[in-house]
This record gives sequence, C-alpha cells and structure tokens, in this order.
Amino acid sequence: ELTEMSKMILKGSQLCETLENTVKFVVIEDTSAGHSNSVGGQLSNLCIKCSAVAQGFLMWATERISTYEFSSSAAYPYSAPGILSLSRIITTHHPLLREYVIDIALTFLDHSN
Repeated sequence: ELTEMSKMILKGSQLCETLENTVKFVVIEDTSAGHSNSVGGQLSNLCIKCSAVAQGFLMWATERISTYEFSSSAAYPYSAPGILSLSRIITTHHPLLREYVIDIALTFLDHSN
C-alpha cells in the first residue's frame, strides 16, 4: 500500500513527465483559489506541500534545461518562464532547496551566451 508521501511523489513524477510534452505551463502560488486543475497548478500545489516533490521537479528542470537543444527549441520562450516561476515559488516554501534553484538560474544565464 502506498503512503500519502509515496502518492505525492508518484503524482509529481507523472506531472513532470506530462510537462515533457507540454510547450507552456502556468504555475500558481495561491493554491487555495481553486485554480489547480491544470498540470502547472497541480505541480505547483504538490511542490508547495512536499519538499521531496519540489526537489524532484528541480532535478527534472535541471536535466531538461541543461541541453543545447532546449535553449534553441521553439518551446524555450514558453516553458522557461514556468520553470523559473515554479523554482522561485519553491525557494519561498523550501529554503533548503535554494542551491538547486541557483544552479537553474545560472544555467539560464549561460543560455544567453
């Protein structure tokens, strides 16, 4: 039987997998407003509630953005804001994950070179 934590991690993993095929996603910081039906909204909600899911998202994002193909893709201008926004939200709720977010920000800065 899966624990509640296991279910959240599994759902977060599935949502990140869905983002692989999504060009754009919108994140939300206020999960009480009931706007969490979208993929970005659901992932935002899970990342806020569970640091393990947040860390998993950051690991996924780091892997995704670290290739040249991503920075030169048509999806870059649409998915980059979602990745950066959710990373910022994660730092406000899980300060111990800031090092991962800094690495993501530096990777995006490197794309401009």
